[in-house]
Amino acid sequence: MNLTTRIQKLKGLSVNLLTFYLGTVRKYAVLDRMIFSQAVCEKFGSGKASQGYAILRETLYYGIVQDIANMYFDNGSKAPSILNIRNMLLDEIIVSSLREKYISEFVPNADFSEFYDARRRAKLLQFGAHYAELIRLITSTEGDPELKSCKNIRDKFTAHIELQFTGEEYSYPDISKYSLKWNSPKRLLNDFRPIVERIGYIVRDASFSWDSFGKQNERVSNGLWET
Repeated sequence: MNLTTRIQKLKGLSVNLLTFYLGTVRKYAVLDRMIFSQAVCEKFGSGKASQGYAILRETLYYGIVQDIANMYFDNGSKAPSILNIRNMLLDEIIVSSLREKYISEFVPNADFSEFYDARRRAKLLQFGAHYAELIRLITSTEGDPELKSCKNIRDKFTAHIELQFTGEEYSYPDISKYSLKWNSPKRLLNDFRPIVERIGYIVRDASFSWDSFGKQNERVSNGLWET
């Protein structure tokens, strides 16, 4: 695979990772109120709706746990995972090409060459900072116990058999057995955001409107739970 094809593949994985991440964050926006909103829990968590409510809550929770594990660990050649992208970005030939693209400037007139040279130097430092921080963030999350628990649950349960028979009924595995809490997915997704963000900067020189997306998620959640 030549360099151009490899970089095109990397860009595609970067876009797909962002899409995957946004979809998982939106699912969590719906789940969050099911766990932490007293009003929602009081309305649906008791009475006739309680059993169905618990099923929906646990299905969402374990689906998000599986998404988190896939998003980080998947190693298939077409998987848009953080580790897949990180491994491609350890190739200095790819990084050098992305760096040159990142700092490239169109100079409309030779009279402005000094100005654009200064901009290129500033962007070179910026690219280096983004790259160093990306590698640091991935390295720091790689050993996270809750992230490993997400992978463990995915590998042992949600990717194969979703329910366990406890003697009385079928249920999901107890999250506490795997060192997870109800707020673990939220924390991990928050940790992933600067990783996804810097991959966008480095691979596609692209940013994202996080504030606008957050407001959209709030509307989605409110539209469901406040009706």
